[in-house]
Amino acid sequence: MLELACSHHLQELISFTFVLVRVYLSALGTYKYLQSSMESTLTSLAAGALADIQQVFQMAEKSGQDPLHVIVEEILHAKAGNIVLYGVGREGLMMKALCMRLFHLGLKSHFFGDMTTPAIGPGDLFVASAGPGSFHTVNALLQVARDAGARVMVITAQKQGSAAKLAHAVAVVPAQTMADDMRHSASDRNFVKASNEGVFDEQMQGKFHHHSSPDVTATSLFGGLLPMGSVYEGALFVLFEVTVHCLQSRLGETSESMRSRHTNLE
Repeated sequence: MLELACSHHLQELISFTFVLVRVYLSALGTYKYLQSSMESTLTSLAAGALADIQQVFQMAEKSGQDPLHVIVEEILHAKAGNIVLYGVGREGLMMKALCMRLFHLGLKSHFFGDMTTPAIGPGDLFVASAGPGSFHTVNALLQVARDAGARVMVITAQKQGSAAKLAHAVAVVPAQTMADDMRHSASDRNFVKASNEGVFDEQMQGKFHHHSSPDVTATSLFGGLLPMGSVYEGALFVLFEVTVHCLQSRLGETSESMRSRHTNLE
């Protein structure tokens, strides 16, 4: 009887163990599936965000506007003077990032508003970002810099904006901003879709240059993943990193020389 009881309990234990194993394997499979699904979603979302930014530079190339060349040459022209940068909101954060790297390159760069920002005048460069075309503070500072004799460069998605009209040089980054993220029509989106697929003939180029909207930008027409001004801000980050790369070569700087200027107060 004892042996039968033990055998019965052993069978129940084995059955229960099999149930636990099945539950564990099922849970493990679900976890791995969810993990794989999350990784796939993250990868696809990241790819979509990067595609939004890539479209900006494709549009810039197709339109014959090279913001990289403009920015690099203007900074090199002013390398002996002060370079003061400014931007508002998230654009301002991108401008601060560029300002920091210019300092690491050995240039006399400053961000407007810092207590150590010097007076600006002839031989100096004032660089401001105005993605949507204008900001009251940006426009006011552009005028002050011009009146002081400094050279002025504007980085913007809207080359017809009032800020660009105050500048000596304009670097056009044709990205969606809050000025146009909800503005354009479906026909405009089809135009950009076709241009991004390589159908960019003379007729389409004419449409680009004589479009009824003030400025045609890539993601504002085609639509994308990133909202509001995120495309412009993301494009600025990439553009500025490439700018630093080009300046590093032109100025003869190395990673070691740049690192030597990095703060140790961290």
